[in-house]
Amino acid sequence: FSDISPSFFSNARERWGYRINCKVLNLEDAVVASTEAPYDLIIGFDVVHATPDIEQAMNNIKNMLAPGGSAVIMDFVDVPWWANMCFGVFEGWFMFKDNHRD
Repeated sequence: FSDISPSFFSNARERWGYRINCKVLNLEDAVVASTEAPYDLIIGFDVVHATPDIEQAMNNIKNMLAPGGSAVIMDFVDVPWWANMCFGVFEGWFMFKDNHRD
């Protein structure tokens, strides 16, 4: 289990016990992504949209996969109008640098 910060780790350990490994991972950091052990399966749920550059994040995920590995990504495709109203006040909401969002 990984996240940009360790804030969710206690909930993951509470639910899954110590059968789960928790580690901080920044998808924006290509060096960190390339040094991670190759994984057979990567599951991402609502993580890629929070990165400034979606293409870079997806390339980093691809580089973390073992040959023949798979990535299952579930994320926003179209942001509803109310999401900007609710989350737009947060500093990182509009920090994207790619051309895929407006």
